[in-house]
Amino acid sequence: MPPARSWKNEGVELASRRGNEQAAQMLVQAQVTVGFGYRTSSSCVKAMPAAHSSNNEGVELASRGNEQAAQMLVQAQSGEAFVPDSRRRCTLADMRKDLEALQKQQPRWRWRAKVVLAFYALARIAGSLPFTHNIVGCTSYCCPCYEEAVNAGKVCDAILRPLVTGFGLYVFIHRMDRFSVNNHLHKWSLATLCCLALPLCDGSMEHVLILTIKPGLPGLVMLLWEVLCNVLQVYMTILKLRALGWHRTARCCSVLSAIGLLCLVVTVAIFVAPNNDTDYHIELFFIMFIGCFFAVVGIQCWALCRAASRVIMQARGDEAVRWTACLLYANACLVPLGPALSFVSLGAFLQADGLPRTAVTVDVSFQVFNVIILSGMVGSTPMNLETLQKLAAHSGFGLTSGNKRVPFPGHISRGAADCVVSFPGKYSELWDKAVSSADAFSLACVFLTDADRAPWGCQWFEEWKRNVDRAAELQQTLHVFYFQDSKGKGKMHWDQLANEKARHAARKDSGLGASQTAEVAYLDKIGLSYVEHDIMEFEAFLTSQT
Repeated sequence: MPPARSWKNEGVELASRRGNEQAAQMLVQAQVTVGFGYRTSSSCVKAMPAAHSSNNEGVELASRGNEQAAQMLVQAQSGEAFVPDSRRRCTLADMRKDLEALQKQQPRWRWRAKVVLAFYALARIAGSLPFTHNIVGCTSYCCPCYEEAVNAGKVCDAILRPLVTGFGLYVFIHRMDRFSVNNHLHKWSLATLCCLALPLCDGSMEHVLILTIKPGLPGLVMLLWEVLCNVLQVYMTILKLRALGWHRTARCCSVLSAIGLLCLVVTVAIFVAPNNDTDYHIELFFIMFIGCFFAVVGIQCWALCRAASRVIMQARGDEAVRWTACLLYANACLVPLGPALSFVSLGAFLQADGLPRTAVTVDVSFQVFNVIILSGMVGSTPMNLETLQKLAAHSGFGLTSGNKRVPFPGHISRGAADCVVSFPGKYSELWDKAVSSADAFSLACVFLTDADRAPWGCQWFEEWKRNVDRAAELQQTLHVFYFQDSKGKGKMHWDQLANEKARHAARKDSGLGASQTAEVAYLDKIGLSYVEHDIMEFEAFLTSQT
């Protein structure tokens, strides 16, 4: 791949807008007099900023993901010697080992959190094992009667459920490098795991609840706990639907969920009310709750299948996108299966002589597996909202308003006084307005499709840079738009873009997309001034231009 050209003829390499966000990135420091020669990669999906030698030669590091070694290209001048292949391989291997060593370094608080988590799981097990006998009745409210024989199902539940939920939290602590506080899917996934790890239905807690005056309280607590865990799962699916562009479907699911929860609140209020003789109303509102809940589950399952089907048909040759679409299919299957298992486990909890208590263990284990897999905390392909927004582009809900992705090479108007040079593409509706109003102001942003795809991954940057150069020649005022409530956050120096640790720290609280981070870093590098805006200011900006 030929090195990118900048104003100072320096090497410029950036990540493709369509590239894999988890592709390996490494820092190459070119020596003063020695260049490393490599063949170009046939398909570059992720690149990094160039390191510069004394002769300002471009160095580009392309990667196809974590599984393939990076390949580099240097335009060598005549008379320069190339290092032997064995030396090159050793250099790449050493750099890869250094990066892996940096990734393995964990803060001390992680180790402490793991120790606390282990003690918490052991405490739950120790507290539940003494109450693994079947309850046959109560001689008084302060003395429940137990059978002498131990219930094997309760023993398995007392041991396995704390271990499974502890393992789920351990995964989040161990893979905190993937966790982002700005990622709503990650935050709610962690909240769901914390809810699943609550000891509300352990044997010790059940014994305490039996001592209360209100009969049936353990079953009510179990019901509320199961509902809370499943509602969190439903809400995470709603977030995914919004990221996929199914806004009306997500809004419909939110309304039905609110109605169902209201019916459940009324049911519980009637149940706990003193001297209530309204069993008919309890059954009525509970049936309404069940109907709304499973209606939401059915709608979500249908929407996920439709979105995944569109992606499968249109994502030709993009294995990462196809794999994420397959995860969506799996998510669609798990959406109705989770609540079904929860109702079975609720029945097993309420019926001491019916289903074994291991049904509760299976239900909780299933939910933990669902959370850690579909939140992207494990596996090579992340299942985060940014990945789903990429799927939205493939299925027609991304940076386009129709069913076909439309390329946009940018537009520089000679008579315009302003130029938008960086725009967060995830705000698809505002992007459509920006494109439709491009005659009123210049729009340097570039969006390319896979049609006539170039063999290198930074073509969009070359076209974007030409648009910026043209806008600067026309002395237009440059404008950069950030995420909502994140103006000015996430900026990086050009030389730090290849530093994985610095990039990860900046992305945790960033107001810029991945490509925007590189765009703003380049503007700062060449000394161009620009005006910063919150994305919520775009409507006012558009009004002032038109």
